[in-house]
Amino acid sequence: MTRRIPGRSERYRPDRRHIGNYFGPCNSERVTAIDGCDDAFDRIKVIVDLRVRRLLKLPSNGFNTKRTKRQYCRVRQFIEGRVLLFKKFLFLSSVCLLASASFAHADTIFTLNQDACTGTCGTAPFGTISLAQTTPTLVTVTETLAASERFAGTGAGQALEFNVGGPITINVLTAGFGIGPAPTTASAFGSFLDSIACTSCQGGQAGNPSGPLVFTVTSASGVSIANFLSNAGGYFFASDIVGNNGNTGNVGTIGGVTPPAVPEPSSLLLFGTGLAAAAGAVRRRVVSAVKSA
Repeated sequence: MTRRIPGRSERYRPDRRHIGNYFGPCNSERVTAIDGCDDAFDRIKVIVDLRVRRLLKLPSNGFNTKRTKRQYCRVRQFIEGRVLLFKKFLFLSSVCLLASASFAHADTIFTLNQDACTGTCGTAPFGTISLAQTTPTLVTVTETLAASERFAGTGAGQALEFNVGGPITINVLTAGFGIGPAPTTASAFGSFLDSIACTSCQGGQAGNPSGPLVFTVTSASGVSIANFLSNAGGYFFASDIVGNNGNTGNVGTIGGVTPPAVPEPSSLLLFGTGLAAAAGAVRRRVVSAVKSA
């Protein structure tokens, strides 16, 4: 029985009874049903087979002449090659996206939850310190105090004290702060190699800045987050603050955590734009090949 070939203006509905014969003419690959395909690209191959037959006005099973068979094989092999290239492009793009996302968000966050204030500084946590690997050789440090807290200038400590092995270069980005003494001490938290001082702080006055405090650390050989070390007491950072209860003194942190990486919106936008451009290029080449067959 001869099957009627749908016209171009008609909605094409594939007959699944014949799908098993579609991949025989050009190679040994066979697909028994669309629902049984191994992955999305097998489904694409089945759909491509149906569309090629429709555009070349071929029957859904078999060929009219040897010439139509050659046309079909040439177009389908061309499309399969483009699908394979597109699959490789997706894989490489995914690897690049994950690599860039993990680098851009390789932050470590420390929580100021150790209290050495006289009469306590109130309820912890008192703030956070974020280390961001901005470039392979430079780390950006951000200290953010909790609400109702501010930096102090009592002489008990500095705005932030920390340890980085070896000579470093500090660039303070927040007004009202500068490079502090090195080394220095922070009362109960012990000694530290480096510090940032609050140059605009006066005791525990209400006009003292509340931050955030931002600065960068680098060196001739480069600085990474791993170069920030704990002191002899196991403390990574200490900060002289006015607590949420009005008392002043040093608060510190023992360890940090690294949150899971999240792709940046800009990275996702770039990836999506490249993907759409690649898909458009593949589609144009496929349509051109089918029309010239």
